[in-house]
Amino acid sequence: MDVKASPYLYIAPFFVVFAVVGLFPLLYTGYVSMFRWELGSDNPKFIGLDNYAALIDDTVFHKGVLNSFVFTAYAEIFKVTLGLIAAMMLHHMRRGKAVLAGILLLPWVVPTVVTAFTWRSLFDPIFGSVNVLLTESGIGPFLADIGLVDKWPAEWLSDPALALPSVILVNVWKGVPFFAVTFLAGLKAIDSNLHEAAMVDGASPWQRFVHITLPGLRPIMIVTVLLSSIWTFNNFDLIWLMTQGGPGDATAPYVMVAYSKAIQQLQLGAGAAVTLVMLPVIGVLVAILVRMMRRG
Repeated sequence: MDVKASPYLYIAPFFVVFAVVGLFPLLYTGYVSMFRWELGSDNPKFIGLDNYAALIDDTVFHKGVLNSFVFTAYAEIFKVTLGLIAAMMLHHMRRGKAVLAGILLLPWVVPTVVTAFTWRSLFDPIFGSVNVLLTESGIGPFLADIGLVDKWPAEWLSDPALALPSVILVNVWKGVPFFAVTFLAGLKAIDSNLHEAAMVDGASPWQRFVHITLPGLRPIMIVTVLLSSIWTFNNFDLIWLMTQGGPGDATAPYVMVAYSKAIQQLQLGAGAAVTLVMLPVIGVLVAILVRMMRRG
């Protein structure tokens, strides 16, 4: 065997699997997007880029894209912040760290369908525990008095103003453990001698956090945010199980718009166009975060 060719032979199975599982479906989706192709039809009509042009004036698609960006932005901000706080607390605990870390992971490992239906029952306006607790504590009526909610008891998943924040809350609840565990691993990898030297030099806890902890966590934070942002931006199952994109299109992300066009309206070409037109957006996000990681 040629020594120079042997590395390529080792990685050849990966490229074969990638071509079959990843590249071919992507190219076929692009092919389908060029047709007016109804589900079950044997006579698709080639229309070129008309499916993409139709998205320019498609207000439902515009709302779906906006929902995806809002959903992802708020969810990632809260997951990073709360995950970092949880990781710092676990890192500085002396006892029970393993037990609490295991308990913290439970929301992440619970199946999405269980999470969705559990939170739907908690958000029930009449019998849900969320409204009951907020009412008994007086917080709920106070929120209504100051105008943060239109009425009380609040209809968390039926009110267009509250539905998206409610779904974001559940996504954050489910995603924080992933951030906390990865950040905890990153904290353990930071050399403790750096903190000891900084303490000797008189650095405050905040200065040590800013100049030692955050730079030490930078690579793992970028990778974690990158993965989570892609997952969150393409989230479908949690939103569908909780609200099905409603009320109206208040919580419908772009992936749900694609599902509606391809499956519910039986327009495969239009649905394929929705998914592919967002591919460059995800690509730009990945490129920015990878560039940040390389600079770090």
